[in-house]
Amino acid sequence: MLRQRVYGLALGWEDLSDHSTLREDVAMQTAIGVEREVASAPTLCRLENGADKRTAWRLHQVLVNQFIASFKQAPQELVLDFDAADNPLYGQQEGRG
Repeated sequence: MLRQRVYGLALGWEDLSDHSTLREDVAMQTAIGVEREVASAPTLCRLENGADKRTAWRLHQVLVNQFIASFKQAPQELVLDFDAADNPLYGQQEGRG
């Protein structure tokens, strides 16, 4: 279910209700590695609502470690940019580029 949710988010399917359509999507099933319908929107909702801080921290550790392991040599620095807004800067503002 976690893979399903992550792949859905990565592909732009942000709403859980989108997974009602994705349940039968062969590409999603293949990506996840199953030969059946994937989890429904209510099931994914229960998964997300059941997570606590400890679960979130452990998930964070797994994802960061997998990312680092994807390199031949671990990067010395990771920069996380959480600003999803694409707002242009005008004039002589610091940080314009």
